[in-house]
Amino acid sequence: MTLMQPSPNVTFDVVERRIQTLTSILQNMNRRHLPTTLSERSQIPAFLRHLATLLACDDADAIALTGSLTNEELRILVVSQNPSNLNISGFGVKEISKSTRTVHIADVWAAIDSYDPNSVKGQYHSFCLFIVRRCFRKLSKRVFQDKECWNVSVSQKIFEWIPLSKELDDVRWIERPQWALHALPPDGLDGMRERTIQTQGRDVIQWEFSTATLRSWAWLLATMLRQLELATSATRSARKNKETDKETRGLRNIHAWCFCLDAYVHWREGVVKTLLTKTSLAHAFSLRDVSNMGGDEEPDELADMRTEPDESDGQQERATFEINLPTKIMGNKVSLVTIILCQITLKRAAFEMNLLTKVMGNKVLRHLKAIVAWHVAATSLLDERYRRVAPTMRVGLVEISPSRDSDLMTDEEVIDEFFRRRPASSSETRISIENIIRENHTKKTFTGTTHAEATLMGLFTYFSPGLPSVNHGDQKYVLLSPRAHI
Repeated sequence: MTLMQPSPNVTFDVVERRIQTLTSILQNMNRRHLPTTLSERSQIPAFLRHLATLLACDDADAIALTGSLTNEELRILVVSQNPSNLNISGFGVKEISKSTRTVHIADVWAAIDSYDPNSVKGQYHSFCLFIVRRCFRKLSKRVFQDKECWNVSVSQKIFEWIPLSKELDDVRWIERPQWALHALPPDGLDGMRERTIQTQGRDVIQWEFSTATLRSWAWLLATMLRQLELATSATRSARKNKETDKETRGLRNIHAWCFCLDAYVHWREGVVKTLLTKTSLAHAFSLRDVSNMGGDEEPDELADMRTEPDESDGQQERATFEINLPTKIMGNKVSLVTIILCQITLKRAAFEMNLLTKVMGNKVLRHLKAIVAWHVAATSLLDERYRRVAPTMRVGLVEISPSRDSDLMTDEEVIDEFFRRRPASSSETRISIENIIRENHTKKTFTGTTHAEATLMGLFTYFSPGLPSVNHGDQKYVLLSPRAHI
């Protein structure tokens, strides 16, 4: 992978100070701009959102993506945080010769490019298993996020739920899905009604969806969640004790249960959505926020920014594909046509569990969708319409290392720069904004890991038309669209 070399141009020092200063202010304010309405969320292309999900593996807390997908090619810029314990001197946009992030991006895209649903049996499951292994830390946290955020076991609440005498108005007969058989107890689902009918010369088993069978459908969901929790706990223990065989079996079980849960949650019959939003189960969870959504201490997020000590190396992980992945030579040009920030973090997942709704069942549904996000992303990106652009992909990976030697901008410099870009509408507004900046700009030296979004904003501004351009060897980076903005 060819990336930008350290810039000898002194104008980049301005970008360095801006990025680090903005980072420090964001850390103090502990705020991130997240979509708060469905219309804002819909502005993020599904492709970028799914790609961010797959690329955000366990070696960093967050990444920021921006890019453009055209009929001819895919252009993407990926900005990632460095682990906070890295001791890298200096600051710059530089070539990365040894990076787990570059390996992960190359592996993911090579797998997507070489995927052929008609050639190798089980290739989809091998890809998902690879993603589960790489993203196990984040996935395992999402599995238990109901207890961390709400102090509630969703699976237990569903097991305990007793439907009312009149929940649904009609009765539907639904063809029994194959994935449901994996979650069935040996004696079948207690209370489930089924029938066999003839359709186009074959026997079809159907299950009844009605008030009388609601509890059976709910138990099916609870069983999947409970088994996923058990598999996740067992895999955590095996990984901690370095029991490789048990860990591998655990990862396969996690994938199997996530696959079933994904199929159930996104089933076209809408059973899970009906259970959680249109029956009394929607109000059975008694959810209350107990997580530290905006506090100063975030040990879990900081822990996620460090590499796991027992993480398998890249060669071992690549072996899980069961196919020969071609070596991908990524181009050296990055052209940003459309700028859309798409960031994936654990805090965002927790935030979105409580977003847009006061109905507890909707929050639970959002929680379930967060758990299966990796499988949804895999299914989407392995679709032919996305795979056909894989050979044209050009990637520039940017990692910004911490620096403990540079001074940050002063309060006056931050204020002047802010109002140079965004003039205040009134004197009262200016005073209010100045006070916010002064209250949160308390650090005088940069000591923390750079925020991915602050980095992306700084780089975007630096390489925008009208500002000094910088040549990095034979590579010149420009932004082509005057309408692009963050």
